[in-house]
Amino acid sequence: MARIGIWYAAGLALLVGVYFGLPIARPAIVGAIGLVAVVAIEFGVRQLRPQRARAWRCLAVAVGLLAIGDVAFATLEARSAAPVPYPSIADVFYVATYVPLTVALFWLGRAQTRHLDHATLIDVISVTLAGSLVAWILVVRPELDALGLAPAGRIVAVASWVGYIAVFAASARVLLCWRRNRSVVLLSVGTFAFLVSEVFYGQALLHGTYTTGGPVDFGYFIFTAMCGAAALHPSMRRLVSPVRHGQLLGPGRLAMIAVGLLVAPTALLVEASLGVVRTGVAIGIVSGLVSVLVLVRLAMTGRAYQRRAAREHAARVASRAMVAATTPTEVVAGTRAAVRSVLRDCGGTDVVLVDPYDPGEHDPTPGAAGANTAVAVDADGQGKLAIPLAGTDAALVFAAPAHELVELTDLLRSLTDQAALALQRIGLARAAETEERERYFRTLVLTSTDVILISRDGRIEYATPSARSLFGRDVVGERFDELVRPNRPIEADERTDRPLWPDAMQATEATVQRSDGEVTVLLDRRDLTSEPTVRGVVTTMRDVTAERELQRDLAYLASHDELTGLANVRAWGEALEAEGERRGEPGAGIAVMFLDLDNFKDINDRYGHPVGDQVLAEVAHRIEECLRSGDLAARVGGDEFAILLRGLSTKDDARGVAQRLADALARPAEIDAISVECRASIGLSYTEGRERVHALVRQADIALYAAKEQGKGRWTEYDASQWAPPRRTHNGTADHRTGT
Repeated sequence: MARIGIWYAAGLALLVGVYFGLPIARPAIVGAIGLVAVVAIEFGVRQLRPQRARAWRCLAVAVGLLAIGDVAFATLEARSAAPVPYPSIADVFYVATYVPLTVALFWLGRAQTRHLDHATLIDVISVTLAGSLVAWILVVRPELDALGLAPAGRIVAVASWVGYIAVFAASARVLLCWRRNRSVVLLSVGTFAFLVSEVFYGQALLHGTYTTGGPVDFGYFIFTAMCGAAALHPSMRRLVSPVRHGQLLGPGRLAMIAVGLLVAPTALLVEASLGVVRTGVAIGIVSGLVSVLVLVRLAMTGRAYQRRAAREHAARVASRAMVAATTPTEVVAGTRAAVRSVLRDCGGTDVVLVDPYDPGEHDPTPGAAGANTAVAVDADGQGKLAIPLAGTDAALVFAAPAHELVELTDLLRSLTDQAALALQRIGLARAAETEERERYFRTLVLTSTDVILISRDGRIEYATPSARSLFGRDVVGERFDELVRPNRPIEADERTDRPLWPDAMQATEATVQRSDGEVTVLLDRRDLTSEPTVRGVVTTMRDVTAERELQRDLAYLASHDELTGLANVRAWGEALEAEGERRGEPGAGIAVMFLDLDNFKDINDRYGHPVGDQVLAEVAHRIEECLRSGDLAARVGGDEFAILLRGLSTKDDARGVAQRLADALARPAEIDAISVECRASIGLSYTEGRERVHALVRQADIALYAAKEQGKGRWTEYDASQWAPPRRTHNGTADHRTGT
């Protein structure tokens, strides 16, 4: 487009030069100038595709009508030696030019919002009234009085004045509302040149001095050239969004109000200095209207300053909320509260945080992060304004009536800057907390006695320092399945016979083989391959060797007699209960024997309890030597022992065990060079499945009583003729001591 613009400027410059240098060709040249400008506008519309293409085409119609009027005037002038009379056909086209030009300017400058900007409207009316008064005094009234116009001429003159005022008002609105860019500047310069040329054209007509080829034509050419240049510039697509509303009075608007107030008194002063005031009525009307408008304008400005104070208060409240905020949600809530406190009477107000890297419950909207801060307007007049948060790719999107967003743009930018600072503070605080937690957990991991391994494809790639204490060496690079063996069967690799450890398992016991022995560990495995910070299988191991040994020791103490190492009363009772559940089925025979040391009380009284304890330990040792691997011996009293024989083929097997016990205990025990008798009486009961266990216990107790009665130091087998008082419960414990 830049090259097209250069060719356009060069072509127009050439045509204008020919126009002023070759008078005979002026009708054709002036038409060519207008045609080139119209083609340029249409070309720009087609190439740049502005939002309001029809408005640009209205501008092209205005340029075309002006060119037709110039062609008609130049043709009339060339054919007649006398001055062209007023009004002519050319003046009809000139008057017609005002209509599309006014429509185009108002259309292009119309805001996207449906809200009427009353302050701007008042400013435009004020300056328009002043301009219309000047045009009436300088051009229209003198023409009506001096030229002696017929009714048709008067209609054309008044229509010209009305059109001029309309274009003047549209131009004033352009200056107040449009966003400043290159296309606006070009169009403003062209419109200004058109308005100035119209004034000089009217003065020339009044004095009968107008001819083609003068300075007035140059002003029209500037207008034509600037319209085409504005359409060819890329900024012509952005002529539709006003920058801000004008409730507050800036230097430009103050100057316009001053002009509106001073024009009427100045005109009155000028006419009075000339001797006769001929337009006093018009001056009075304009002066009164402008004064009323200025008063209304000042009242609106006062209200605007009140609203501004309320906004500043809301901004301070939001600042305090953001200082106390600890989460992004609280920051957005503080900003939303500030905006809603300013726009209390407006519906649809909201504030949304849009982050392209963390899309939450709100989808990104047009004009989100990275876009410009223009207000996007929907069909209902609601607007959205996205303002990027400094230092991030996120943005705050404000939703409210579009005209309010335009007016609050500066405040919203300030709130966004405060929100950005609050979010940065929160981010830094979170980063510090995260770093502190990382240091804390890193210290825990590095100082923990538990071992953490990270494996990839079965090979260890990371191990905590405690791994060296567990394995006795650095194990990074070694295979996990070669270092750790499971204590329960798991699937094994057929080729290497190594266990195929699952990637996920909990509370599994395993064994670690070291040079100084085996270590029992309790391990958990988690598959964190999908975690980008780990990408492996994490195994946590804890050395439980001491715990398992303690558990075994406690289990042993719970079921064994501490002095003799035999089963205790509890283990004896549990064995009888378990055997009793199995006796309901036919099977091999079982036998129960009770063994009671003879005269053990005399040993304690004569040699003392330490010697008695050693005798009991020796007796227990001899009992174990006489039993088979599947038999059970227990100490069920001070000097009383019980024996359970399982899997006996015949009763003679039980009798043989009883005899071996009697023979073994018949030998004296050597305790600290003292020979101590350790004979015992033994009672035996046997069954092949016909008797229940508790019956065997009673029968063996009866047999023991019979052995005592027969002279001690012997064993006796139960038979039905024997009888003794009940001394034991069903689990084999004595109801009372025998005293023997």
